[in-house]
Amino acid sequence: MSANWLEQTRSVLENIELLDQTVLDFMFDKLENPKDQVIIDNKLKNLIEMKQSKCMDALILLQDFDGVKKEEMAILEGKKSVSAGTRQPDIWYNFQQRLKDIKEYYKKHQNQNIQVIDKEFLKKNVFSPPYSEPLFSTDEQQGKYVDMNVLYYEFLSFDLKKKKKVRLSEDYHIGDYLWYLEKFDAFHEIPLALKQKEYSSYKQYLQNLINYLKEFFLKTQPLTEFSIIDRQIQQDFEYRWKEGSIPGWTNSGYEDVIDYSSNELFCKACKKLFSNSSIFAHHLEGKKHKMAQKNLEKEEEKMSKLEGAPEKTDMGQDDQDQQTTGEINMKDEQKKKQLAHLEQYIIGLKKQLGEVINETILYVKKKQTRTYQEIEAENQQEKDAEPQSDSEDDDIPYNPKNVPLGPDGKPIPYWLYKLHQLGIEYKCEICGNYSYWGRRAFEKHFSEWRHSYGMKCLKIPNTIHFKEITSIKDALALHHKLSMESEYSQFNIDQEEEYEDSDGNILNKKTYNDLKKQGLL
Repeated sequence: MSANWLEQTRSVLENIELLDQTVLDFMFDKLENPKDQVIIDNKLKNLIEMKQSKCMDALILLQDFDGVKKEEMAILEGKKSVSAGTRQPDIWYNFQQRLKDIKEYYKKHQNQNIQVIDKEFLKKNVFSPPYSEPLFSTDEQQGKYVDMNVLYYEFLSFDLKKKKKVRLSEDYHIGDYLWYLEKFDAFHEIPLALKQKEYSSYKQYLQNLINYLKEFFLKTQPLTEFSIIDRQIQQDFEYRWKEGSIPGWTNSGYEDVIDYSSNELFCKACKKLFSNSSIFAHHLEGKKHKMAQKNLEKEEEKMSKLEGAPEKTDMGQDDQDQQTTGEINMKDEQKKKQLAHLEQYIIGLKKQLGEVINETILYVKKKQTRTYQEIEAENQQEKDAEPQSDSEDDDIPYNPKNVPLGPDGKPIPYWLYKLHQLGIEYKCEICGNYSYWGRRAFEKHFSEWRHSYGMKCLKIPNTIHFKEITSIKDALALHHKLSMESEYSQFNIDQEEEYEDSDGNILNKKTYNDLKKQGLL
């Protein structure tokens, strides 16, 4: 990009207008091809982010953080000379010099095979790095259905593990994948015993469920402002938690739904239920049980004393005991709130994805009622409808060198990776030691806002003279050298040569050329 401020501003505004036109084309494509709505929405999202970046560049140029705009306006208004050694500022000379610089710049770079950025280029590269095309599994069918099989098996494994430790109610039954799709947000039906015994694993399961639903939402609805939905879910939870109206959670604390105290194999001190008498007898001889039993006896002794002597004088110890009990209750309450919050967050996400989940349930039911011949016929029909590929293997190729993925979701060819030098890291000290991967990204960053801001902090104009300079020390040294040379290289032969016009007037070369360009001679 030219070092001229006006040309830089014109180029950035032109790119913004070009992005607007491309967005408009994609919106018309969305009306004509509703089946490709998810992919087109992701393209629109990337274009909007590109436009925001260009608007930031334009804002930096227009707000003139480094003073380049002010200096350029002074030169074009004739208040300042384009060269430091010119004695008298001249508006016509400055204008002609700036026009000459722009022409020379484009003449110099016209044969360098610079990629012309137009609408077709933007459409083909809308998923180029740092952007990426959303990837969906086979069962998701480009965002048409959800694929929660992994989460179902995680829940199944988690629940079976709990069954070995917790005696469940006879009303609680686990079904197949279809049952899971219909009931995965019915957390109030899960016994509190399951949530209490293994708090960390249940919490991790909820977090994984949130991650999948959120990621799926962002891929299928990229133009929706998710922060607004997130804030609404948070506010709704806080209000309902204070009100105590969340199903499955009460204000009475972290309680088990089944009373084990009457069971002979239940250890009251350790709060554990054992499967047979031999294991229970072995447990009673352990150190952990004996320590827990002593603590239980102490607690019971304290409670009996409190009941028999309400006017106890040792108030210090009593206050300490109450404080300890309060801390335990507070921790339990925090755990309870964390689980309730995760559950309500999942319920909120399901409301946003309700239509897709209902379509998935219908699709699964349809698959379960089809015969083998119908399934094979549909698979063959989908295979025939797919575009033919030169590769017989549709799986992701082996990627031992860890090269970036292309727009098709597969690793780019290694020769292309080497051609663009994407494995080479370029660091710029002026940008705060920011890393740029590949020569193209490195060359492009000199005209971007991060580098311009770094040059502004150094009080150096971000001109073409400082291209390829990444060291602060080198930039300061070059700026000092250019400042010194400008003071000694201002010998102007225009002032020494004399010219005579048709009337016999004696003029210097500069005045003669200016009048000749204006047609006054």
